[in-house]
Amino acid sequence: MLRGRGLLAGQRVLAGVDAHLPHAGPNTIGQAAERLGTTERFPRRLIAERRITVVKLGTHVRIPEAALEDFIAASTVEAAE
Repeated sequence: MLRGRGLLAGQRVLAGVDAHLPHAGPNTIGQAAERLGTTERFPRRLIAERRITVVKLGTHVRIPEAALEDFIAASTVEAAE
């Protein structure tokens, strides 16, 4: 449900950042799943099978935006003419 300035409940506007644009930093498993339109299990499986690049920060695992873009590009099948 939209509230006020076109934001969903719980969203906030950061100075100079559009809340509707994907962020450029590393994604959590949940953010990566949302970006891919899947459950969290799928990016976890990609990580376990070493099919996607990850960054480990102590016990935290992050998936760089560039790695998601590369995975999507490599998985895209062009339509036949």
